[in-house]
Amino acid sequence: MTVAELIEQLKQMPQDVHVYAEGELADKAIFEKSPDGNGGIVRIFKAWDVEFVGRGIEPQESEDKE
Repeated sequence: MTVAELIEQLKQMPQDVHVYAEGELADKAIFEKSPDGNGGIVRIFKAWDVEFVGRGIEPQESEDKE
């Protein structure tokens, strides 16, 4: 589906409804250029609200010892 096709479909829909992406209420839409500079893709998604952990933390030994 192209952006033009998406816009045409959205014009036919109620304008006050929510957009979901993969079962989650979408809150972000971004355009990613293709590496070769010809075109790209649009992503609609629910942004993560998480913290990434693990950087700078020494690995712990497993409790399962054989």
